Amino acid sequence: MNKFVALIRGINVGGHSKLPMKDLVSICEKLEFKSIVTYIQSGNVIFETAKSKKDILQSLETSLAKRLKKHIDVVLRSEKELKETLGSNPFKKKENAKVGIFFQNGTIKQNQKYLECPTGESVHYGKREIFIYFKNGMGRSKLQLPRSGGTVRNINTLKKLIALLESPKHNLKRERTRVRIGAFAATKLSL
Repeated sequence: MNKFVALIRGINVGGHSKLPMKDLVSICEKLEFKSIVTYIQSGNVIFETAKSKKDILQSLETSLAKRLKKHIDVVLRSEKELKETLGSNPFKKKENAKVGIFFQNGTIKQNQKYLECPTGESVHYGKREIFIYFKNGMGRSKLQLPRSGGTVRNINTLKKLIALLESPKHNLKRERTRVRIGAFAATKLSL
């Protein structure tokens, strides 16, 4: 089994594409992913699976499209890839909340290397990521990133996802069993 993080674009943003995290977990369970953990409401999900990256992306995007009635971009990274991305951050001395990373599955295309920075952003191009320092914050930026094929996360979110991947809690194999005792139902975790 390999650990992955799926970064899902555009869910629960501005009241659009609402998807409760319990529903995202349910989708992942139906896809037979294991050790599923979500982080915040913006579509970050950690899981283990033996499936290939291609199969994961295809099945997750198909399931999300079926649930939300429109295509939703999903970017997939392994634990190692996330750590490499964090290590290659060119803005390490800047505030973490003001450093964003545009993640995409494919390599950065030549035409993406000419982003205009109308509000003073600094941009650095990686192989599959674009690092951006938003000096005035992400919410005030006028920077036009590609509208599909990727998603942005800040350094704080990236660090938290890595910490969750490394935590012993995520490494536990959990088996849930519903137990009915009289009028009460409980969830029993077998560790």
